[in-house]
Amino acid sequence: MEKRLAGTVPAMLGYRTHAIERRIAQRVADLGLFPFVRECARHHALGQDILAPGNQLVRFAGMSVDLQSGRTQIGFLLLLHSVGEFFAHWLHVAAQAMVASLQRKGRKGAATLLFGVGGESLKAEGSDARFVEYCERGPIVPLSCAPRLIVQSTLYIRPVQPDRFEYVRFPLFALMRQNAPGLAGFLGFSVCHLHALGAYLFAVVRCPLISVLGRDFAYHAMLVYLDRAKLIDSIVITNSNYSAQPLWMDLPKKRFQAHMVWYSQNTIPLVYADDPAKSDVPNYRHMRVDVSWVWTAEYADYLRSLGVPGEIHVVGPILWQLPPAIDVRRRRDQLTLMIFDVTPVRDEVAERIGLFRNYYNASNMIGFLRGVVKVKDELEQRSGKKVQVLLKHKRGFNPGHDLDYINLVEELLSTEQIELISFDANIYFTILQADLVVVVPYSSPVYVADSLGVPSVFFDAVSELVPIYDKGLHIGFASGTDELLHVAQKTMTINENDKNLLRVRAC
Repeated sequence: MEKRLAGTVPAMLGYRTHAIERRIAQRVADLGLFPFVRECARHHALGQDILAPGNQLVRFAGMSVDLQSGRTQIGFLLLLHSVGEFFAHWLHVAAQAMVASLQRKGRKGAATLLFGVGGESLKAEGSDARFVEYCERGPIVPLSCAPRLIVQSTLYIRPVQPDRFEYVRFPLFALMRQNAPGLAGFLGFSVCHLHALGAYLFAVVRCPLISVLGRDFAYHAMLVYLDRAKLIDSIVITNSNYSAQPLWMDLPKKRFQAHMVWYSQNTIPLVYADDPAKSDVPNYRHMRVDVSWVWTAEYADYLRSLGVPGEIHVVGPILWQLPPAIDVRRRRDQLTLMIFDVTPVRDEVAERIGLFRNYYNASNMIGFLRGVVKVKDELEQRSGKKVQVLLKHKRGFNPGHDLDYINLVEELLSTEQIELISFDANIYFTILQADLVVVVPYSSPVYVADSLGVPSVFFDAVSELVPIYDKGLHIGFASGTDELLHVAQKTMTINENDKNLLRVRAC
């Protein structure tokens, strides 16, 4: 589709033809990936190959694609929905600009806009103090240097620094309200906004597929106004937004940079022993940002191999919290295993998002928990010492999660075989209490443990995976419970012989 599209899209509003074509490809991948995977799975269940010569035309997500020529056509319903979405957002932007211009509440000046940070990271124990401390003292330069931050959030959060931090649902609208245009500025915005309307409709007539960028063009005039007025210091997004970077992030002659902060590295594809094909998530190839911030040099190399453009800064773990500056003591009379799971979703939820061979299914994750408990029991019998198992979820349960797994966690808690750590607890402090960190492949806490010098291991309880991950000095891999038991015994022996491990001070 990309090859067929080349040279057929008109340049408009100052955006180059190539930039628009690139964004269309990203948008089609965003809309079509899960439906396309479901269509592949349907053919597979019928014993058919979707890429066989007879299956030349494939329909998914309101589009049809000719697999031979790449010609892509948009269906009437998707076209209607896309144009309707454009008008809804275009009118919303116009109304916001008019209200801001009429109210004229003064000017607060430029700000950095932050999108895609989860509520559990913004607010801990009822306060944003931990998040604010990370922004001020952490390694993400556009955050630490920002005079003001407007953070996207649907939660009500009372900032500890109200002059510098603000939490709103729509950061762009908030920035415009705080720096409302005067009469000349509003007239200039209106002309640009009407120009965007005409350019979009004309482009849709020439190339109907461009309609899927309706929301991007609806915000064009607002970004032009904010950028020309030098009101955007930086735009910072996270890998929650990996599948979509709006066209206005590539605004012609823009004064700001677009940054992506990777708060997780669990995106390198799983490779199965019985099907050793490495399949990268297609969306990553389409990403377009100016600067990326990642944990490890190996992950930076992985992004470059996918063609992700721009500078890439390696800054260590990005957790929206800093290590605690306190002493953490470990007990010599027991071994502490700290485990990080991936809470499985129900099968129908997984299939809806295209996960037909979902490693993180309920059966595998139940095997992960039971495997750790089995190793705990064996260690206690062999050593005569108590083995404490601490479990930390990434976030709380929701209705999409598998009930059997939730029931198992509650059962193990009630029998005191494991203890639960609050999902919003400081992860550094949690890991520093552990003798060994056990993590589902390839979740990111192992890299936190590695940065702190705490032994960690990816535990593949069902022995399905080929171990492919970023290596670290303190990172191992265990396939099955016997290997996990061996790793745990080795860790226990080292700890007993090394008095320096009794007390660890966080940085």
